[in-house]
Amino acid sequence: MSKAHKKKIVIIAAVAATVIIAAGAMTAGVAASSGGWSLRETDTIAHGVRIGDVAVGELTPAQANERLRAWAHEQLAAPVTLTAPVTGRRWNLTVYEAGGRYDIDGAIKKAYQIGRDGNWLERLMARSRAAARSHVQIEPEFLFSESKLKKRLAAIGETIRVRPRSARAQMEGNVLVVTRPERKGIRLDVDATAEALLKDGEDALKDGSKAKLVINEEKPAVTADELGEVSHMLASYATYYGSSSSNRRHNVELAARNINGTLLGPGETFSYNDVVGPRTRRLGWRSAPEYRDGEVVQGIGGGVCQVSTTLYNALLFANLKVVRRQNHSMPVTYVRAGRDAVVSYGSLDLQFENNTGGPIYIAARGRGGRLSMSIFGTPPAEKQEVRVVSGSRRGTRSGGFTVSTWRVVTGEDGESKREFLHTDYYRPHTPAPSPTRVARR
Repeated sequence: MSKAHKKKIVIIAAVAATVIIAAGAMTAGVAASSGGWSLRETDTIAHGVRIGDVAVGELTPAQANERLRAWAHEQLAAPVTLTAPVTGRRWNLTVYEAGGRYDIDGAIKKAYQIGRDGNWLERLMARSRAAARSHVQIEPEFLFSESKLKKRLAAIGETIRVRPRSARAQMEGNVLVVTRPERKGIRLDVDATAEALLKDGEDALKDGSKAKLVINEEKPAVTADELGEVSHMLASYATYYGSSSSNRRHNVELAARNINGTLLGPGETFSYNDVVGPRTRRLGWRSAPEYRDGEVVQGIGGGVCQVSTTLYNALLFANLKVVRRQNHSMPVTYVRAGRDAVVSYGSLDLQFENNTGGPIYIAARGRGGRLSMSIFGTPPAEKQEVRVVSGSRRGTRSGGFTVSTWRVVTGEDGESKREFLHTDYYRPHTPAPSPTRVARR
């Protein structure tokens, strides 16, 4: 007999044996379906399958889900302990609260597919292996939500948060006297604390973890030591309101009181509307003339624009950075055109940035018909002369006019830097309002 013929006989015999074994297995499986060999269509997971520590063989997916949820709840109750570095105060979370969970649905789907994929023989053999061995183990995937962890840490951070508080002072003569010292703030570094918890990797978190909260100190914007250096008047500017109505004089003086004593740290931005506040009767403001849509009308808080304008000129001469400013619809009488600043709560604001590198203090005073704004800060590195220059009025066809304004800063070396500020348009000033009646919030 040739070798090829012998090989052919061996192959035929092997195939026949496989068919006989499979057929026998099918017969045995039908006879003893509790062993897990049956190919009959059922809605249960194959015998011998385990997910995690839970036997789910011969359970429906719904039954398996119920058992696994209880198992996962127990697993995710592992402790995650956070400790404050100084006080030793502790926060005990669970792995679940720290953002961990298990993909139960995905594990059940894998388990359910055992013995259901492939042809009849492959399905049979898969069920046979699950039943013949001690079990087929499926590990549910541990999932982690970093956003959930950080949200939980942020909530803890709010319980320990101490906001920094700037020192306070008041001007006595030309000397700034500290009335309250500063206070440092503390803030939880959420990202660094999360990193400390996950130092061994996200998957390791399922067994619990321990870490110290990472706390950062926050420096207040203004300290008492810094205030001791605020001894130099950067600029001062004054306008007059003595001929105004009593209501308008009241509003001017109220706005000045709200501004007086304002401290700004380096890089901080001043907002007139934030500092002076809403202009309402309830807050003490009175009705007085103001500009509105090119007309002079009565409005609550009329007169506050003279205060914003006076402050605007002071900050220009102090060489502070202008962030936001808008001119009136018509020219005012207390400053030249191109040098005014209109404000209206909720829409128009005067804002400037403290770009001096040190703290500044604003002293505002309205008394006897004279409104003054003085800005104090640290002495500049070199002396500077600041001029504010407005160009000639240029008429428009509507009868109004435009005017452009620059700031010119000259250093000790005599070199000048010219900064363009803005070009303003003013409507025709007709009828001409009384000097005591010109204002706008």
